[in-house]
Amino acid sequence: MATGQMKMNEAEVNQMIDMLRQSANKLRELTNTMTGIAKVIDDGALQGAAGDAFAKSINTSLNGSIERLAVKLEERARYVEKERDELKRAMSESGALYTGG
Repeated sequence: MATGQMKMNEAEVNQMIDMLRQSANKLRELTNTMTGIAKVIDDGALQGAAGDAFAKSINTSLNGSIERLAVKLEERARYVEKERDELKRAMSESGALYTGG
């Protein structure tokens, strides 16, 4: 019978969680930047139907896609956090149950 090992580098897992959250925040900053670009276009940088369509695509399609990605990254961060906590609990319980060879 194979014996399983539970191992986790908690510092690296925590770093991964932080990176997921930071990435979501940076995506939201990108959305703000793109909204600013759309405003510049609306204010006359690119006039006519092409300018209107470009600004609209930024404000709807692009920003919507960026926000959905940011939400997914936050979901992943919460998932990894939950799994980290479950593994810590399991490791603690198994240590209490198996004390010796």
